[in-house]
Amino acid sequence: MLDVKFIRENTELCKTRLAMRGKSYDEEIDAVLSLDQQRRDIIGKVESMKAEQNKVSKSIPKLKKAGEDVSAVLAEMKQLSQGVKELDTQRTAVEEQLRETLLTIPNVPDGRVPEGAEGYLVMVTKRGIIKRTELSQFANIRKSGLIAINLNEGDRLAWTLITSGSDELIVATRLGVAIRFPETDVRTMGRTATGVRAI
Repeated sequence: MLDVKFIRENTELCKTRLAMRGKSYDEEIDAVLSLDQQRRDIIGKVESMKAEQNKVSKSIPKLKKAGEDVSAVLAEMKQLSQGVKELDTQRTAVEEQLRETLLTIPNVPDGRVPEGAEGYLVMVTKRGIIKRTELSQFANIRKSGLIAINLNEGDRLAWTLITSGSDELIVATRLGVAIRFPETDVRTMGRTATGVRAI
């Protein structure tokens, strides 16, 4: 999930990079910014009201000592307390809506990702299995994520790279053995495939 502060400070970057996925997320980004502003406005009001509560609370002992009627002050305290409670409820609702909206926005693509989700994601495992999958298969990420590769027992993903479809790849072992080949030598596979032996 994207960080609200990152979106706020890099709004145009987010919109431009997300459009590279082949879909505009401008409406979702604008909704996030609006909800974030609402949340911050509410927090500001709550802090201001709490400061007023403290000020009024400190005046009560002095008024009582002077023999003055504090019923009006107590009524003001009650009103302030109710106001803070209502604002806290509003903030909770806004924060939940903000979270739900953020979950609809995918991660911002790297600047090297070809526009329109064209290109490939190449993965290599610890045991030398290589796999190449079209980036378009990752265009719509679910809340629970997507499977990118089916790993054999005892294996793990060691390396990933975004490619253009016409790149040269070099796969090397820790012993210094390496192999170079065009990425087109690796046929494209679905997300749940395991891959093929690279080296």
